Amino acid sequence: MNRLIGKAPNASRRHRGEQAHVGAGRVQVRVLGSPAILDVPDGQHVRPQAVEFLVYLIVRGGSAYQYEVIDDLMPEPPRRLAAQRLHTYTYNLRRICTLIGGENTYLQLKRHRYTLNRDAFDIDLWTVRDAITAAQRATEPAVRVAALRRAVDVYRRPRRVPVVRAAPRHRDARVRDRSPDTRGPACRSQ
Repeated sequence: MNRLIGKAPNASRRHRGEQAHVGAGRVQVRVLGSPAILDVPDGQHVRPQAVEFLVYLIVRGGSAYQYEVIDDLMPEPPRRLAAQRLHTYTYNLRRICTLIGGENTYLQLKRHRYTLNRDAFDIDLWTVRDAITAAQRATEPAVRVAALRRAVDVYRRPRRVPVVRAAPRHRDARVRDRSPDTRGPACRSQ
């Protein structure tokens, strides 16, 4: 069984063994600092558990078996319920990624293994890791320094912080805060 998160327009080619088309739009994900999927359209809800699942896959290098995800992120519910929840989170990721980056293969589930499409994402952690690996493999000092600067630049990059609006306080709490204290000293002496 093969399930895709964010199906490519030519998904039928994949079944014949051909490479799926990778769209031009990439989904930006911030893992360093407060994890977030960037550029989510206004009015769209990203489940916190979906972001947690995405970050889990990113930190693990882009893939994990379903049982590993369930054991690590959802140990409390029964396995069947946990699997249903995981499908809900992957659906949310598929919808959000498609809205941001267009039609593409973002996450593939094949033989109970989730795998991220590295070409469909721009992830700060992966960029830093790739730059550090390039620096370690470099034989010339100038190449090594350039790779390390790339890693530091990504790490220091100004982080776009999603706007979080405070929930309005309960109406009774606002009224209570504005009302005069009827239990003042004059009332208490009686």
